Amino acid sequence: MTRLTMNKDVECQRELLSDKESNQQRAEEKSDYQKAPYFIISLLIILICVHLSLPDNAHVWLEWPPGAWWREPWRLVTYSFVHVSASHFCLNALVALIVGWALEIEERWWRVLIVWVGGVVAGALGAGLLQPTVRVAGASAAVYALLTAHIPNVFLRYNRIKLCWFRILSVVVLSGSELIWTLIEHSCASNASVLAQSQQHPVAWSAHLLGAIVGVLLGFIIFKVTEDNPYQFFNKICRIVSAVLLVLTILAIITYYVVMENLYN
Repeated sequence: MTRLTMNKDVECQRELLSDKESNQQRAEEKSDYQKAPYFIISLLIILICVHLSLPDNAHVWLEWPPGAWWREPWRLVTYSFVHVSASHFCLNALVALIVGWALEIEERWWRVLIVWVGGVVAGALGAGLLQPTVRVAGASAAVYALLTAHIPNVFLRYNRIKLCWFRILSVVVLSGSELIWTLIEHSCASNASVLAQSQQHPVAWSAHLLGAIVGVLLGFIIFKVTEDNPYQFFNKICRIVSAVLLVLTILAIITYYVVMENLYN
């Protein structure tokens, strides 16, 4: 009887400690969600300053150009700081703030930075690969990378995110909304100046596509897995597959551009 009583007391103490730790963890997560996403806000402030202060004739030096871009490698990143129009910039900024807020709080700013830069670079290289005659401007590829990065974030933090299905649905809705907005903006170009501008800067769907793909791959590779996640094996498989696909994609792009450089020379 004494041993049974002692065992029950030990189990009760463990349950109390477990409940206390769970409550403390929930309180910490709740306080985290009340923090501001300083990285996303700082990034948007920089984009606003560049958009408002940069003269139009300077855009040509920062945009992603068709042709031998490797002679001006800064364009891999700088094209994301210039936008075709005010509506283009506002849409990207709004979506980046919406999708980046929770992502930065849950995965920390440096992981969001990696996804952002990865999306920018992937968008540029994807446009050069699939739409080699199109000039690209804007941070849409990075925004799509942040958007789709919520998919691995949900899987890797499955039991920590409430309404997981709603998070995935939001990704689909936001992606579809931006796509529809882009199509409407270009189809409703009524006057000659807007029409000429839309023809000069056609939609770089390849940049959007590659940014979205890299967002998923990088998310599975660098995002943190919660210890009590019930799908540990599945997440490990996703990490391995994502890493292999990312390496193969990088090798394919390098091979393509080595061949292109030889053709240009």
